[in-house]
Amino acid sequence: MKRSSRMTIQQATQDYERWLAGFLDIVPEDLAAKHEKMTGAVFPFLRATYYRWAQLFPHRCKELARAPQVLAVGDLHVENFGTWRDAEGRLVWGINDFDETCRLPYAHDLVRLATSAHLAIADGHLRINAREACESILGGYREGLEASGRPFVLAEHGKALREMATARLIDPQKFWEKLDGRPTYKGQVPQRPAKALSNMLPRPDLPRRVVHRVAGLGSLGRQRFVAIADWQGGRIAREAKALAPSGAVWAFGGEGATKVLYQTILDESVRSVDPWVKVRRRWIVRRLAPDCTRIELSELPEEREETYLLHAMGWETANVHLGSRSAHALLVDLAARDVEWLHHAAKAMLEAVQEDWEAWRKDPVEPAIKAPAVAIAPVAAVPADTAGPGGASLVVLAMQQTGDKAESAGAVASLGKKGRAEKLRKVGGSGESEGDAKAAKRKAGKGEKPGKGEKAAKGEKAAKGEKSGKGKAKKAGKAGKAAKVGKRAAGKGGADEGGTTAHAEKGALAAESAKSARGEKSAKGPKGARRAKPAKPARPAKPAKKVRAVAASSTAAAAAEADRH
Repeated sequence: MKRSSRMTIQQATQDYERWLAGFLDIVPEDLAAKHEKMTGAVFPFLRATYYRWAQLFPHRCKELARAPQVLAVGDLHVENFGTWRDAEGRLVWGINDFDETCRLPYAHDLVRLATSAHLAIADGHLRINAREACESILGGYREGLEASGRPFVLAEHGKALREMATARLIDPQKFWEKLDGRPTYKGQVPQRPAKALSNMLPRPDLPRRVVHRVAGLGSLGRQRFVAIADWQGGRIAREAKALAPSGAVWAFGGEGATKVLYQTILDESVRSVDPWVKVRRRWIVRRLAPDCTRIELSELPEEREETYLLHAMGWETANVHLGSRSAHALLVDLAARDVEWLHHAAKAMLEAVQEDWEAWRKDPVEPAIKAPAVAIAPVAAVPADTAGPGGASLVVLAMQQTGDKAESAGAVASLGKKGRAEKLRKVGGSGESEGDAKAAKRKAGKGEKPGKGEKAAKGEKAAKGEKSGKGKAKKAGKAGKAAKVGKRAAGKGGADEGGTTAHAEKGALAAESAKSARGEKSAKGPKGARRAKPAKPARPAKPAKKVRAVAASSTAAAAAEADRH
């Protein structure tokens, strides 16, 4: 279910931050700095609030929201371009950041890029007409589709673009001064990024200094660790940044596919990729250098061809979209649209962004997350001049010492839906709903079901009771048979007095034994035991027969005595 566009910017921001905290650990200080920068100007506000853009776009541009879908950049703007070195060491220019990648209409990226150009023009960063800027972006996009794409390798193509992209490289020391200005990280680096940084260095045990980097606006508030080391006469740097699903997923309801598509879009785009960019679960690890970073508009030379720059941005957008959609399908949709559709859509979205910024500037809110979400099994940061015995880095040694903690850390890192809910409860931002509390009470009232061990014990006890019942029934049956034998013996006429009496006594004893067996069996056995079928009670020997037998014996004796006389 999509989140309503009627939410205020304050409500949307806090709701998004609580949702985001279910996927990664938030740095509260950086999030507070992000809120402060959002009040400064409209352009920083646009960069910091992609989640809000994704929420408003389908309502402000309803027709464009039905355009053919592609694997889009999402948070595309004029300062999301930079340079890197490909596998051949060539300097390449293109889109720098894919944190908000999601399947979206192709027009989504173009309108956001054009809107950012409108704002850059209003702030004086670009000296070009807004309508002309939209024409340059759209012209470059169309030409890129018609050419089936082509990466921007600056050594061979685009002299003007090469001059603009390399102007900041005149003094690369500024890049290192900015990193050196960050204090050494005193906390503990989570195990996964620590291991990824070690593996990206020339040697895993290379001594390094770890700093917490504060950069960007959209991703400000996420953990970013940079390892700085000396290597063969110069310094090197590797960065690990936490990843999360796109803000567009939150705008669409926050459910469904939450897979991070960073690596997918890199693999499918028309692109001469940076071999140092690696996705490790929900961390992006890459090489940082003066020639391998994002380009800000303030770093461009005074003399620049802005029309060509925006044209190249449109072409590079086509390079990315061609990875998931055919050029023919996109060109057909473009041909059916009005000439100035991009300019009109950019103006509509610019109006929405300005309204939100005015509301935010009047009433900014505190970050929804004020404490780290979940403590993951940590690994200590390693100063550049610190190494363990044998030259081994303390990162490696600490990872070995944590032992079993690694497994628990991995379990926390792969949180599912229930895990994210638990994480949010620990943060305290959202808490349990009233329905959840009632459900918990009902569950507590019912009581817990017996465990498997308890069930097994009951079953074993029942089996023993059943076996005991069978044994007692067998004894009762034998006693009944003995009683019948005694009865038949007692009933025989003409037997002598001694024999008859012995048989009668034996029958009486058997009957008593049967009665005792029936009494034991009637006791209630354990629950679940099968009741043994009771044996038929033996009839006691009739005393009358015994009297008759004795009387007959006495009569016979008297008759014999009379004959003698």
